Amino acid sequence: MPSRGDLVAFAAALTVVAGGGVSLLAVTLLAGHHGAAQARRAAAEVAPNHTMSGHVSTCVRPKRRSIPALTFDGRALPFRVTAHDEPRCRGGALRILRLQPLVVRGEVTFVRRGGCDRPARGTRCSPQPTAHVRARDLALVEVDAAQRNGNGAAVSSCPRAAFTAPAAVGRELDRMFYKRPSDLPGRSVAGAVWSNYGNPGRRFGPASTSYLLWNLPRTASGVLPGGGIVEAVLAHGQRVMLCDVPGLSLPSFDARGRRNGRVRFLYAAVAGAGQTIYGWVMRGYAARRQPFTSTLALAERGAAGATVVLQGGPRNDSLAAFGFDAALQPTSVRRIDRRDDPAGYAAAAQTTRGRPVVAYSTSVDDDGNDNRIRLAVPRAYLDPAR
Repeated sequence: MPSRGDLVAFAAALTVVAGGGVSLLAVTLLAGHHGAAQARRAAAEVAPNHTMSGHVSTCVRPKRRSIPALTFDGRALPFRVTAHDEPRCRGGALRILRLQPLVVRGEVTFVRRGGCDRPARGTRCSPQPTAHVRARDLALVEVDAAQRNGNGAAVSSCPRAAFTAPAAVGRELDRMFYKRPSDLPGRSVAGAVWSNYGNPGRRFGPASTSYLLWNLPRTASGVLPGGGIVEAVLAHGQRVMLCDVPGLSLPSFDARGRRNGRVRFLYAAVAGAGQTIYGWVMRGYAARRQPFTSTLALAERGAAGATVVLQGGPRNDSLAAFGFDAALQPTSVRRIDRRDDPAGYAAAAQTTRGRPVVAYSTSVDDDGNDNRIRLAVPRAYLDPAR
């Protein structure tokens, strides 16, 4: 039986949905048929990227010291959220984003807001994971949808499927900052790195994750106060639908504030458990004098579904083939070496009709794990409008 917290959260969610529906109906009635179509087109031209106040999260005590951590599609992450004193939440409480409840595996969840908090000045940072946690594992959470400030709004057209690929993120993203020393006078920019949004799951165990964001930590012209708020935690391979609105290419800096690359985000829709949410996903990045690294795999639909083939290595000596079913859900991934399986390599290469969809290479980390995949989408494959 749902808890009181579940019922409150569902009521709040229904209120938000109903309110949005009433607003859209009012626009349609007042503007007429042509006016409504024009309003929809205008609304789809620019995706929201507004500031948020400092009241987007609240301190909530968990009912147990250790509770499960989930992604939006219901996968259990290889760590648990443990209650302990956080600098901004005393008494063993957790920082919980109260912007919306989301249903995961049939249960209401909220996003536990992680980050890197220092218990006191001069002490080392204690990273905290961001993850979905079940409402039944928490005390009552009061939803405040007004704090969204228009972020996460739906748009009219999101036609192109893609799949998150956070495992593509390389260590160079750790050296790409979204704030300069001049943005934080007298403070360190050490925590203001774009890798916070690249593959944050890698910091807490063998899980690659990315985020759907309410807003971004900056705009093209400067830092966005209250930006970079997480809407959902996405597992590797999560299907997203890219929306027909302009993306954002944002600058990156080195620790001294000098430009050292760019990071690109696209607005997308993500569906699950009968709900569709909208926000920003990282499309990829380009460090100075390096090729663009894609953190999304674009899908090509075939007669029996779709296959995205990732071709790579400096001599193109191996392939990684992702398989998808007719609903464009990922079903398999396999690596094919040209020397070990020449016939399989030839068959997989043929699916790209002579051109790779995405190039990749791997590298070995300090522990000997071959766990880094660099994706680089060929220029001809990219939609110039994006």
